[in-house]
Amino acid sequence: MRLRSVGIVSGLLVLQAVLLVGGVLYKAALVDWHVEFSELPGSPEAIEASLAIAVFAPMAIMAVAAAICFLIRFRTAWALAMVTQGLCLAGSLALRVGQGVSLTYAAVMLYSMIMVLYLNSSEVRLAFRIR
Repeated sequence: MRLRSVGIVSGLLVLQAVLLVGGVLYKAALVDWHVEFSELPGSPEAIEASLAIAVFAPMAIMAVAAAICFLIRFRTAWALAMVTQGLCLAGSLALRVGQGVSLTYAAVMLYSMIMVLYLNSSEVRLAFRIR
C-alpha cells in the first residue's frame, strides 16, 4: 500500500511539472517577442510571461526532483515536495495579486493545495515515517 502511494505522489509531481511548463509556454506564446525585443519598455503581457517563467520554471525542476526522490525513497523527498508546493502557492499568489484574475494561477494554486492535502495524508506520511 505504501509503495502505491509513493508512486501516486511521484506521478502527481511529474504531472504538476508538465502542467507548470505548459502554463509557462502558454503565457509565453501569447506574447509577440519580436516586437517586445525591439521596444525598450515591455508590454504588461511580456512582463507577466517573463515573471511566470522566472517563478514556475524552477518549480517544475523542483517537482521533478521531488518525484525522483520519492521513487528512490530519499527521506527528504516529502520535505522537498512540501517546499515545492509552498513555493508554487506563494508564486501563484504573488503573480495573481500583481496581474489580476488569471485562471492559470488559480489552477496552479488549486493543484498545489490538493497536493499538500495528499502529501499530509497518513498513507504518504507513513511511507516515510513522518509524524
